[in-house]
Amino acid sequence: MKVVSKRTFPLHLHISTLVILLVLIVGASITFVSYSRMAVMLEGASNDLFARIAHETNSEFEQLFAPGEMATNLLALQRVTRATTLEQRLDSLAFMKTALDSSPEVSAFFVGYGNGDIFLMRRLSGNADRTLMAAPSNASYMVQSIERLDGMARGYYIYYDNNLNALGRNEHPEYAKKYDPRNLDWYKKARVVDHLIRTAPYVFPSDGTIGTALARRSDVEGVVAGAAIRLNSLANVLNRQKISARMQLALVGPDAMVLATESMSKVATILPGGSLQRVRLADFGRAPLTELSKKIMPDAHIPSSKNGQLLHAEFLIQGERWLGHWVKLNIKSDRPIYLAMVIPESDMLGEARRARRDNIISILLFLLLTMPLAVLLSRSLSKPLQRLATEAEAVRRFDFYSPSSGRSLIAEVDNLSIAIDAMRQTICQFLQINQAVAAEEDFDVLMLKLLSETANAIDAQGGVLFLTNAKCDRFRLAAGMMKDKVQLFKSGNENEFDNLPSLIARCITTQEAQTGQLSENEFIAFDLPNVTVAPTEQWALALPLLNRKRQLVGALLFFTALPADAAKLSFVTALSASSAVSLETRELIKSQKELFESFIRMIASAIDAKSPYTGGHCARVPELTKMLAQAACDAKEGPYANFTMASDYWEAVHIAAWLHDCGKVTTPDFVVDKATKLETIYDRIHEIRLRFELLKKSAETNYWKSIAQGGNELELRKMLEAEYAALDDDFAFVAQCNQGAEFLSAENQQRLHEIGQRTWLRTLDDRLGLAHEALKLLEEIPRSRLPCLEPVLSDRAEHKIPRPENQRFDSDNPWGFRMSVPELLYNRGELHNLSVSRGTLTEEERYKINEHIVQTLMMLSQLPFPKHLQDVPEIAGGHHEKMDGSGYPKRLTREQMSPVARMMAIADIFEALTAIDRPYKKGKTLSQAIIIMDKMRHEQHIDAELFELFLRSGVYLEYAKLYMPIELIDTVNIDDLLS
Repeated sequence: MKVVSKRTFPLHLHISTLVILLVLIVGASITFVSYSRMAVMLEGASNDLFARIAHETNSEFEQLFAPGEMATNLLALQRVTRATTLEQRLDSLAFMKTALDSSPEVSAFFVGYGNGDIFLMRRLSGNADRTLMAAPSNASYMVQSIERLDGMARGYYIYYDNNLNALGRNEHPEYAKKYDPRNLDWYKKARVVDHLIRTAPYVFPSDGTIGTALARRSDVEGVVAGAAIRLNSLANVLNRQKISARMQLALVGPDAMVLATESMSKVATILPGGSLQRVRLADFGRAPLTELSKKIMPDAHIPSSKNGQLLHAEFLIQGERWLGHWVKLNIKSDRPIYLAMVIPESDMLGEARRARRDNIISILLFLLLTMPLAVLLSRSLSKPLQRLATEAEAVRRFDFYSPSSGRSLIAEVDNLSIAIDAMRQTICQFLQINQAVAAEEDFDVLMLKLLSETANAIDAQGGVLFLTNAKCDRFRLAAGMMKDKVQLFKSGNENEFDNLPSLIARCITTQEAQTGQLSENEFIAFDLPNVTVAPTEQWALALPLLNRKRQLVGALLFFTALPADAAKLSFVTALSASSAVSLETRELIKSQKELFESFIRMIASAIDAKSPYTGGHCARVPELTKMLAQAACDAKEGPYANFTMASDYWEAVHIAAWLHDCGKVTTPDFVVDKATKLETIYDRIHEIRLRFELLKKSAETNYWKSIAQGGNELELRKMLEAEYAALDDDFAFVAQCNQGAEFLSAENQQRLHEIGQRTWLRTLDDRLGLAHEALKLLEEIPRSRLPCLEPVLSDRAEHKIPRPENQRFDSDNPWGFRMSVPELLYNRGELHNLSVSRGTLTEEERYKINEHIVQTLMMLSQLPFPKHLQDVPEIAGGHHEKMDGSGYPKRLTREQMSPVARMMAIADIFEALTAIDRPYKKGKTLSQAIIIMDKMRHEQHIDAELFELFLRSGVYLEYAKLYMPIELIDTVNIDDLLS
């Protein structure tokens, strides 16, 4: 039968829960009532607020037009309405300027005449207006005039400064042709009524902006005066009425068309041809106003209402409640204008919600003040046991840093508290030592930390650490400690087990912790720091260090004031196992790093030894790279002022620098060391020489045959000597071309081909004695019938060595290589090689040399580098890239390379320029090398900022003193180079 345990709760939890529930219920009730009443009050107040906004909008709307209306009425009485010429009309500029200055919302005043003339003065409010009207930068006003005389229309733009000084006059015939006030709405309406009129919004023809016009006819027949007001002014009026950021307002005409909003961008659109397309409120691109239109005008007709009467609507948009109001403005206009207003309910009820929030905070604060009292009273009886339960739970969670529960008046509870506290401290010490030892990567520091941490944990005065040798048959003293002073014994003598102190020998034999006394001589033999007077006898604790296979790797000996008790013996025994594993692991890692370091140095040495042309290149480039990287880290100013490198990254740089040319192990020696154009494994010029010798011998044979046949000996002798001279001269030319010391011109290449047309007689099968691979190249070539004539120089089919498919890579290769791969692996054609214009290398051979960096990247990318060495391939593989992206193998730009990769490029070039162990060149002086690199800096081959750091930090000179002969170290004027 399954027993179901009843769930129980402590007493203090019942009392505390009851108090908290009472406070929450009372507080929630108060908050609900307060919020409800305040919401009702605020919703009522919102109607008053919207009525006020409507009233103020109405007032500002009238104030907006009032100055313009007054000025327009006065302008209709001015003499400018009676003027018939431009010069007469200009006499009224002072009045019109005063009118403009007194009417900030008016952009222009104008007068239209019955004959089609117009005189307009506008304000140029800013650079945008000046740019639009092609006005001078200091222009403040502008006159636009059209005069129609003798059937001709003349248009002018006249510019004035703030003091009405004329700044210039431009004639605009197109303006005069297109613009006739008699065709405009304001002129037509004002001419037939005897009061001031306002037009619907339209496009101002003079500047292309949208606005409305005020107009009134003058006493002079056919003359109308007016003012232009841009609709942006209405937007400013509406913006001043907004009470929250999300509130939206719009002025609507009797046709439900939007006249203005606080943002005018969607009110109207100017169509091609200059007509104006306005937007109905129902089609407006702002959801709240559109939704209000649907509520107020469900049948698309504006409801009849009195001036100032508010119509209300409520609706939801994406789950949020909005309040809408509609009011007819009480303005002087022949057409009614309505104001639409919408606002989120949350903006209106913000005060109520803040009050609710304050109530909730007050209740929570009261709850927080009440809870401690309730808990304090309820836990007075169960507090000691509850604390012990908490401590036990903390230990279960491996939390050993919680404060102790303290003593208790109950004896059993007090004993349990002491035991739990001791257990926690012991486990905490054990884990702390394990964590400290496991986190240390340096083997020497690990030994010191293991010794000091364990000694502190068992209150030892000092101690020593012994380690076994590789065969585990001898011990050496590795580290010692006394009074918190530790030291390493790097060259400690190895001793047999029998020569160790008896306590150590006993613990090794039994493989168990031992405690006992050391004699004075045994104690002195350790040569510990801070020991001035040796004790007669010293208590000590010895324990063996055994690895995972229970093999002895070392021993620890600690000096204690008293004999170790059973608790300490148990503690250090448990600790010794993890300590031994840490020692074994770190020593293995150290050995692996040393092995890897030796391995990469061996590869670099092999590369340097492989060719006499590299010398100590692979050993010097790492030193120079690290010198430049250190200079970047030490920089206090400039682009590398904040440059740093972690210790792990230094290791990556070290390895990458040593392996930067590891791909050279795959580069054939005969390509690297190719001294002449025909050289492969041997110099094929000897084959050519034999052919010329054969030609000379053939000439001699023909000479004797001709004499035997009765020829003239004297003439034949001259012919023979001429042939000899021609052959000698041709061979000397071929031999000179083979050396590649000089540029081979097109004329010389042509001569090579002409020489190559000489033929010699072959009588032996050219397939006899060939290797299998060589015969494969001849399989598809038909055999020549012997004897046969062959050219003395030729490019034969078997000279073209095809490139294996595995040596090609696609444009989307995983390594990102962007080098142009030659079609052939090698082209050993004699004419092809001899025709190389510069140097001795063909395109295929030069690619083979450059391919070493491809092999470097492919080799390094296959190595399973740990996480902190993942950048090794990128650092090692970028030293042949150029800052402008023209390098190889990936054509990286400066921004695509790490700083250290760019540093290695500088180090690689500088070492090559200054090296003196190259048999094919002399080492350059320091200044010559720097000048060459400065040219490479200007050509964006190397990083300009790093090159400046290379010079200003003195790294170039420091390296030169270490690796260059003193006679090659001359003065370098850095300031002249970098100026």
